[in-house]
Amino acid sequence: MSVADDLVEAHEPWVTADLEDYLRSIGEMFSQVELYALDTEDDFEGWTILLDVDRCPREALPYLAQYVGERLPMGLTEAEERQWVRDAPNQIRGTIKSIVDAAQRYLTGGKTVTVIQRDGGADKLTVVSYTDQTPNSAQVLAELNKVVPADISLTYVVNSGQIWSQVIATDPDWTNTISESPTWADLMAETPGGTYGT
Repeated sequence: MSVADDLVEAHEPWVTADLEDYLRSIGEMFSQVELYALDTEDDFEGWTILLDVDRCPREALPYLAQYVGERLPMGLTEAEERQWVRDAPNQIRGTIKSIVDAAQRYLTGGKTVTVIQRDGGADKLTVVSYTDQTPNSAQVLAELNKVVPADISLTYVVNSGQIWSQVIATDPDWTNTISESPTWADLMAETPGGTYGT
């Protein structure tokens, strides 16, 4: 029996057509919760659907996100909402992984991100994405500002290829660099991802 049926049955001696309509309208407000609470044929207790990111109905994902300290941004697809709950970016805020994840949310293609730590000082950080993979640099920068701690000076660069500090950080042996990239154009066209300290 549904909540609405239970309400009508509890008031059976006094039920009129109007009272039944009233009781059913109240009971119907609980119908969605009631559906979530029903056990399923695959041996899951009903309420567990709300705590399983793979089985949770899309309309309940914002509720599930609260358990990991998240608020789902507007405009995400269902797959992106589920991934957001899995990633729980607020729980790793300020880490290199959270910085890379934040930048990659709005990149396309290979989603290559380079993070250069201590780029000119202990509290300086440079994040590089690449022109052909960055349709909206303002959106990427906005996401980066949400995860980079306030005491860190962030520089965000959108470049067609690698920047000079990347060359130094990834290969300090100039002879090796020349053998791999014989021309300046070859060297600058590379788009290496990763995290480097200078």
